[in-house]
Amino acid sequence: MELKCCQCGRPAYFVTGPDNRPLCIDCYLKLVQAITLANNQLAQEANYLVDTANAIMGTPGLGPRYEIPQPIVYQGQCVTRNINVNQATVGVINTGNVGRIDAAIGFLAGTQQQELVGALKTFTEAVLNEPSLEAKIKNEVIEYLSYLASELTVPKESRRKAICKAALEAIGKLVSTISKLFALWEKVAPIIRTALLS
Repeated sequence: MELKCCQCGRPAYFVTGPDNRPLCIDCYLKLVQAITLANNQLAQEANYLVDTANAIMGTPGLGPRYEIPQPIVYQGQCVTRNINVNQATVGVINTGNVGRIDAAIGFLAGTQQQELVGALKTFTEAVLNEPSLEAKIKNEVIEYLSYLASELTVPKESRRKAICKAALEAIGKLVSTISKLFALWEKVAPIIRTALLS
């Protein structure tokens, strides 16, 4: 029986909380973003207390500080935490697809699949930040990557392998005119393909 998201009713790929509530990719992304924002607020408070103590002791800048990543903000929404995107690119990409890739990377990082995480992150960033790739093709590639990233978070027996194979081929064709991107794709595609189809 297919699990349904407890928030919106779409297919669920994650369970969270002490009572294992099912969540779809989008709702899980929102949860992760909310938790990250709360953690960043606590880190800011801790940094303030450290700075205050250092000021009192006359040793400014010596105390340890939490590094707080700055999110990319587009139309008031946080787009990503794991993917570095050139600010000039943000206005031309489908931020929902980037968010789904970002959520999948966050999930996969927790499963210790570092090579796969690195491949997905590196190629996504390369596509997003490639100035010679026109916006329409860039969005198509990101849409395919978003689909593949979502499938990577699904149990192997539930993956739609024929569609995954088609998406992998489509990405190769779309980036074939950019030699730098195509060379990178030839390195990362086998890692993604093996994780999806094995």
